[in-house]
Amino acid sequence: MAVGLVSEARRQWDTPTGAWCIAVLDKHQANDWRYVPVLCARLRSFCQRYDSDADGHVLTEAYQTHFLSDTPRMLGIVMIEADHLQAHLLVSIDQWMGCTVCTVLQYEHDAQATPIPHATLQAIFAWVGQWARQHNAVRMQCLVREKRLVKTFAACYGFSPYALIMTQALPGKDAL
Repeated sequence: MAVGLVSEARRQWDTPTGAWCIAVLDKHQANDWRYVPVLCARLRSFCQRYDSDADGHVLTEAYQTHFLSDTPRMLGIVMIEADHLQAHLLVSIDQWMGCTVCTVLQYEHDAQATPIPHATLQAIFAWVGQWARQHNAVRMQCLVREKRLVKTFAACYGFSPYALIMTQALPGKDAL
């Protein structure tokens, strides 16, 4: 299977059969506009399902703002199969403790979707890394709450545990 970016202008990865593709949603691609509301619904659903720290509506508004920007610092990367979104990756460029970092905000693949080959996922994360470096990011980071995901991100994508974040609810405030 050919792996890698098949179109730099389109920022898209295809399968040899064309049964599905993975693409960075882009405001300059007329067909992508119809997927933005679907992605936004997935982002909100993810926030609810996984008890995310992010408010789903705030997150989708931020994504939509970046989608419309000429220099987005948040990207939605989607798997399209049979004209339906079957997986998504949401990444952003952020400031963290004085450093510019690329943050994996969400990563989800639907159970009924065709499995994405490991090499393709690695190629996508490599491309995200290049995009992040263009924005002066010094590393990628992601928050995972399950040990199996820590192992997956370490084994498959080269992430390593860096710090443990602990929280405490403050009186009169919702817990993070």
